[in-house]
Amino acid sequence: MKMSSKPRSSIQTVIIDSQVTMRAALKSLLETQSNCRVIGELTFADVSTWNELTLPDIVLVHYSGSESVGTEQFQEIRDAFPSARIVVLCQTVSAGQVRQALQIGVTSYLLTTAAPLDFAAAIQAAYLGKPTLSPEVTQAVIKSATKPETVALLTHREREILKYIVKGNANSEIASILGVSPATIKNHLNNIFTKLQVTNRTEAAMYALHHNLG
Repeated sequence: MKMSSKPRSSIQTVIIDSQVTMRAALKSLLETQSNCRVIGELTFADVSTWNELTLPDIVLVHYSGSESVGTEQFQEIRDAFPSARIVVLCQTVSAGQVRQALQIGVTSYLLTTAAPLDFAAAIQAAYLGKPTLSPEVTQAVIKSATKPETVALLTHREREILKYIVKGNANSEIASILGVSPATIKNHLNNIFTKLQVTNRTEAAMYALHHNLG
């Protein structure tokens, strides 16, 4: 963990990232492209140890698509910096992660493909309390939100069985693969038919393919 004391004449910023090289790169970008002074550089594990008297105006959180960052991590960041605006910078878009972040109180969510000037503008906007979402992030959230509600009703096991239905597997084959009885598969299928409002395997398979569940 690296911390320093800076005057309050600019946007006080803390960077959270698991890699020291990325934190250094983000610090350079922030201090050259925006009116920011980086007062702390943390890993995710360091967040709960922050005890500086100077609280940041902005917390910049960066993580790669391969890192598992969810509600628990965002909540820990929010608890450590209750008055700060949180800006997330990520390499890939996950609608689920975006929703979790926004629910916790993240102000802005950007992709690393954002141009430096757009990034700087987003930081300034966040400081003023104005949210910014990269266009790809907005599209992912809208697409996720407009999926039929019936899809959300399916359990993990029902989705799994539906994929085998799309592949053309018989009940006995699915039962063998999943290590359950054919009767259990039949019960799951009846639940799937009811939730999707279809009457047979063919209609269920067509529904799955149409909604990218296969």
